[in-house]
Amino acid sequence: MEWFVADDGWLGRAVLQHALAALYLVAFVAAARQGPALIGSRG
Repeated sequence: MEWFVADDGWLGRAVLQHALAALYLVAFVAAARQGPALIGSRG
């Protein structure tokens, strides 16, 4: 698995990690905004 620890792919890994973090943030915010409606008495 030399490709997994390659030193020349740091930029690609950084971009991928930041994109994944942004996706998780969007998903968390969406779930937090929908939470009260889904948990409420009529949810």
